[in-house]
Amino acid sequence: MRASNSFVGTEEYIAPEIITGAGHTSAVDWWALGILLYEMLYGYTPFRGKTRQRTFANILHKDIRFPASVSVSLPARQLIYRLLHRDPANRMGSYEGSNEIKQHPFFRGINWALVRGTAPPKMDAPLFSDDVGKGMGDAAATAAADNHTDMF
Repeated sequence: MRASNSFVGTEEYIAPEIITGAGHTSAVDWWALGILLYEMLYGYTPFRGKTRQRTFANILHKDIRFPASVSVSLPARQLIYRLLHRDPANRMGSYEGSNEIKQHPFFRGINWALVRGTAPPKMDAPLFSDDVGKGMGDAAATAAADNHTDMF
């Protein structure tokens, strides 16, 4: 896979190889998944600093910690740890992709074929404020607003 040298993204989710300019592959996505899982389970990202430079330094050098004050399963911690390996060559998912991750004990009991084949739930159309239909034609905006009068 060809490496890229682009630098975009939310700083707390940026993989080490992007910060160092070493070039990167899709392994950066597995790093971001690790950050997302950590944030979902602990309520904050693991490497956030007071400044952008401190955040980047933390990403490059700070050991990941799993606070005992939050009860998180061992498989979850192990998955996050493997996703946040600084060396992309050793990061979980780097070689086998999603199949390697889906086989991790954290996901035991998940029927991936069912997940993939399940239609997402229908979502209500967004409710509009004073700027009803901004960017919509007048008729479309009125129709959208009228569809939600039964909600109140």
